[in-house]
Amino acid sequence: MLSKMEFSFQKNVVSYFLVCLLCFTQFSSISCEKKVSLTLYYESLCPYCSNFIVNYLPKIFKNGMIDIVDLKLVPWGNTKLQPDNTFKCQHGKAECFLDIVEACAIDAWPDLNEHFPFIYCVESLVYHKNYTQWETCFEKLNLKKKLVTDCVLSGRGKELELQYAAETNALQPPHKYVPWVVVDGQPLYDDYMDFISFICKAYKGTAPAPSCSSSINVIKIGRKFNPFCLKQTAMSKLSTIFKNGMIDFVDLKLVPWGNTKIQPNNTFKCQHGPAECFLDTVEACALDVWPDLNEHFPFIHCVESWIYHKNYTQWETCFQKLNLKKKLVTDCVGGERGKELELRHAAETPPHKFVPWVVVDGQPLYTVSF
Repeated sequence: MLSKMEFSFQKNVVSYFLVCLLCFTQFSSISCEKKVSLTLYYESLCPYCSNFIVNYLPKIFKNGMIDIVDLKLVPWGNTKLQPDNTFKCQHGKAECFLDIVEACAIDAWPDLNEHFPFIYCVESLVYHKNYTQWETCFEKLNLKKKLVTDCVLSGRGKELELQYAAETNALQPPHKYVPWVVVDGQPLYDDYMDFISFICKAYKGTAPAPSCSSSINVIKIGRKFNPFCLKQTAMSKLSTIFKNGMIDFVDLKLVPWGNTKIQPNNTFKCQHGPAECFLDTVEACALDVWPDLNEHFPFIHCVESWIYHKNYTQWETCFQKLNLKKKLVTDCVGGERGKELELRHAAETPPHKFVPWVVVDGQPLYTVSF
């Protein structure tokens, strides 16, 4: 008869060989590779953070990259611990509360597939400026509310936040802002929106990494005020697919973002100045109010033609020329909708070297000879 110690040893050896056997099967090749760590240090009410969580992070679930990524969320950010042991959050008491809610969700449902949908739901409400409705996420996802509320009210939530505070404050180099994205221990700084390419570079596995060789399926990424963009897209190239009938089998998409950068104060810095930012938003709104390509493309073609002829201040004449309702676009531009659309375009824009960046069936062309 085996002793308890001998039984335990043999059991461990058997378990070890079972794991090894699984790792050699083709169906488990990726799951057994060393994953790339991806850590997001954030705050619940930070607009940059909600934009990243809603428009960027879900990509790794959609493209299968989650198979090679170990994602961790750390809801603390720029919060400060006060002398009386309370928290001072950058965006007020509501943020402190929702940070604790999200910390409790991570604790209650340690499985990423359970807590990420909840945090995504809450941050979607934050993104749409409706965060007071955060409790609706329990019902939407069929999750037990009591697990989180008990944690929040019991003091467990505060304990978790103190752990996140210690982890955030121990960062080397220290974080400078949020969202602070770290891949395999290396902070990405301002390149955090390009986190997927950094994951691909960090991945050392032998199995093919999902989506590391693919691009977003976009036909053109537009750019105003760049003469090369204008000549090729608005004037001589892009409009030809309508004239020659090729549009019948082409799914054309325009993404007016290009080389624009999101600034720390949540404004946009465009390559060719504020006028470009404004017209980017105008064209984004046109795409939104007239989803049909046959409606929005003539308007964008008209605006780009004015730019090409160095007379872009006349862009509003395009409404009358095309018999389009000006108010639909101006209301979008003047409200929050235009900025929201541009944030989506920012998230959608893949890593690129210049503009116009033309992509056909996922393959960048590097030239405009499409």
